[in-house]
Formats: sequence, structure tokens, C-alpha cells
Amino acid sequence: GLRWLLRDISASRRAEERERLLEETRVAAEEAQAANTLLRTLLDVMPVGVMVCNADGALLMTNHPGREILGGRAYGDIETPQRTYEPCYPDGSPFPASEMPLVRAMQLGETVENVELLIRREDGSERAVLAGAAPVHDEAGEVVSGVAVFQDISARKQAEKALEKERA
Repeated sequence: GLRWLLRDISASRRAEERERLLEETRVAAEEAQAANTLLRTLLDVMPVGVMVCNADGALLMTNHPGREILGGRAYGDIETPQRTYEPCYPDGSPFPASEMPLVRAMQLGETVENVELLIRREDGSERAVLAGAAPVHDEAGEVVSGVAVFQDISARKQAEKALEKERA
């Protein structure tokens, strides 16, 4: 009868622990998927463009409003992107890639705000854009990605020009 009292229960405890960990992992994966879906939806319904790069500067995504504003996607990396549009200064002169807000944010590690650009799209149309960018840091303070946001301010610029004409 003494043998029955001394049976090894460590195997069943290990099995219970494995089951608990598997359940926690499943719940965490479901929560991560739900958060990812929420973020994607948010990015696609907001009225501004968003472009994201990884820590190495590789362009990861441009949301739907961003593609609409730019007239297409940008590929490659932030320093030498392949794109269907040309960024210019508001006067129409070429805007160097090294001065783009996302490049500056990633290289300098700081937030860049209120940069005005003229976007010449592949179809010949132009959009006035107000842009900004910031690096994204992890808990240790390391840059893990970068985010640029930009909005089409063409209507505002046209209204400003019309007002200037009226006053002249």
C-alpha cells in the first residue's frame, strides 16, 4: 500500500503546465491578430497618408489614403526609393531624398514636423502635402521602425492663393 502514496505526479504536472502555456500562447496570438486587424483598419480609414519603414529603412507599407495622395506606392528603402511620384519643394524644384521627413527622422533619431512638399504624380497632377515623421523606439530605446504621416493640403493652398488674388 505504501507504493500507491508515493507515485510520481511530476509528469501530470508538466502536462498541465504545457496545456496552460499553450492556452496562454493561443490567447496571446488571438489578441495580437485582433490588434493587427484594428491597426490596419485604423490606418486605412484615417484621412491622412501613413508610410512605415523598418529599422534598416526598408519601406514596409503605405496605407490606402497615402497611396491615393501619392498616386501610387513607394518601394525599396527610404534613401533610394522606387516610386511613381516626384517630391518637390513648393516652388517645384526637386526635393532631395536625404531631406525627406522619414529619412531625417531615421537618420537623426528625432521627430520632423510640418514639412511642405509638392508631389508630382505619374499622371501629371500635383498635390500639396504637409508631412512629418518620427522614429519608433522599443522599450530599450532602440529605433525599431519609422513612421511618416502626410496630408493633402491642396485645397487649403488653392484657397490661400484665391484669397491673395482677391486682396491684390
